[in-house]
Amino acid sequence: ASRVGVFGPSMGGYLGPRSAACDARIKACALAGGMYDRSRALNRLDDPFEFARVSHIWKVYDKQKLVELHRRCTLEGLAPKIRCPLLVIHGTKDFVPVEQAKRIYDEASGPKEWVLLEGGNHVCNNLPYRYRPLVGDFLAKHLGARG
Repeated sequence: ASRVGVFGPSMGGYLGPRSAACDARIKACALAGGMYDRSRALNRLDDPFEFARVSHIWKVYDKQKLVELHRRCTLEGLAPKIRCPLLVIHGTKDFVPVEQAKRIYDEASGPKEWVLLEGGNHVCNNLPYRYRPLVGDFLAKHLGARG
């Protein structure tokens, strides 16, 4: 396939850019609620509900192993390798700090777009009518959709 694009919400907002940095077949990358460095969220694991939620997602139930896994999840040294067109969407009310997503945007070396949605929660799920068309239009534009 010559027109491969990725959209990553939440954890995909880390995995999508990581994939784009490592795989030149990806021709466009969009993300929402992305995190540059998961170790910055380690304090959230002190909350029992958050620990249970994250453990379930990762299928890792030992706190120390989960902490070690988070420490390895960073785009440090990889973000500059994102050369494909990049769309970074973030909400002002996301629990992931805006600076995390902005750092992905700032360090990417290809063409890029930054969208900060006022009042948007995590992944801007409360504003789907605002962010989903942006993602669709971006991917269509950069992947050569015909319509």
